[in-house]
Amino acid sequence: MIKKIFLFLLALPLFLQGAEYFVAVSGNDRSPGSEKAPWRTIAYGVNKLQPGDTLTIEPGRYFESVDIKRRLKNVTIRARFPGSVFLYGDKAAPRFQKVKGYRFVYVADWNENVQCVNERDTLKILLPAVSKEELEYRFGLWYKENGKLYVSSSDGQDPGRHDMTISVIRGYGLRLDKPENVRIEGLVIGGFYAGKQIDAWSGVSGLRISDGKNCKITDCRVFLCSNGFNFTGWGNVFDRCIAYANGSYAPDSGANFIGWGGEKNQYNVIRNSVSMFRQPDAGSTFGMRYYMGKLLNNRIENCVSFGEDGINVKGSNPENCWVINSYCERTLTALQHKNNVFGANGSTQNGYDPKDISPLRAIKRADWNKYYADPENHDFRSIKSVTIGLPKQIRSGETILLAPGDYPFLKISADNVTIKTRGKKGRARIAGALVSGKNVNLEQLVFFRACQVFRGESTLLFLRISKELCRNRQGRRSDPLQVP
Repeated sequence: MIKKIFLFLLALPLFLQGAEYFVAVSGNDRSPGSEKAPWRTIAYGVNKLQPGDTLTIEPGRYFESVDIKRRLKNVTIRARFPGSVFLYGDKAAPRFQKVKGYRFVYVADWNENVQCVNERDTLKILLPAVSKEELEYRFGLWYKENGKLYVSSSDGQDPGRHDMTISVIRGYGLRLDKPENVRIEGLVIGGFYAGKQIDAWSGVSGLRISDGKNCKITDCRVFLCSNGFNFTGWGNVFDRCIAYANGSYAPDSGANFIGWGGEKNQYNVIRNSVSMFRQPDAGSTFGMRYYMGKLLNNRIENCVSFGEDGINVKGSNPENCWVINSYCERTLTALQHKNNVFGANGSTQNGYDPKDISPLRAIKRADWNKYYADPENHDFRSIKSVTIGLPKQIRSGETILLAPGDYPFLKISADNVTIKTRGKKGRARIAGALVSGKNVNLEQLVFFRACQVFRGESTLLFLRISKELCRNRQGRRSDPLQVP
């Protein structure tokens, strides 16, 4: 009997392991969903998943709302390469012409729906106006009438000077209802907006987990949506995620990251994540928060917030709801806290605990570089936790900060390595790189020779290079990344 049980346990993983399906922009939803014959839409692929299955999404732009009503359990939804799958609810703006008799009003033909108008280059969400005339004396507005879309940009200049898009889908980027043990990896979601509140959650969100259980969201980004990451449930984790410039004006409650209160919503964690430029910037725009009701057993740890009001834990008598090892450029408001840095451009006193004073109060701004990793770029980790300058040997798990200047060709075989420029007075210039390690981040660097990245079948590579800075010595744009 014992032998039979042992053999059953050995075979159990085989029973739990499901199929892997694929989605690609070149696919067709009538296909079988294989790697050679992928599906076309993410929503179709997600709806086909059974427990144990994986949906791998090939690089590309997907224009759709993925709103899943059926309950998913024990599945993975992932980008083949983190950051290469773009789920958009907005479209490129048409070419605008100045309206005769106006200085700041421009017009284009537009017969589709308009939820909002976005300026991606300025990270602004333009508001609806009550008339075309209002656009002449208030910048950052739009108005639609009789198949015509009128806009005044955030600076009053020609809209063609901006990277402008039109949000047309009135829905969520990705919403899962009551998911359990679901993994979401490497998606970029943007442009999902509702001009009016459509439910109790302040309009729509880029990524919403509704009553989830033990779900994990990693390496995802949400921007220019009504809300960013929005969740309820038990034991959910948001790790290495970024949310920026999300904001609803109808109403303005919400956040880039927001977990809701109540006894059913416990043991959730936001960690190693960044929140920035939450809209509308009205002085009470918390970027990362737990909010409303009874708050129990939730955490925010190793996170960063800047360009917004900060991090907030607000509910009725929060219990075991901690903010730990995090940085807020402006305000921290939390009753339970440990090892946080806050108030670089705001209050150095915790808004909910007057006894909690930021260490920045005792340090002159000119001396911050002596104590912290990279204050100019909002990195307030201890300087002892990073490596300043290029070491002789790059070790796994190392963060290397380089002063502006020229550096030799790099060979990176170690895993979990980050290399980036320290400060804002220029860029570190690298004479190319050979990357064979996994989870390597190269940020805010100039490469004047090409990089080669070798990937084995079991290697997960997360490589980020500032493409606008990848130029050769003559200043011409070059291909910074070669994958043999």
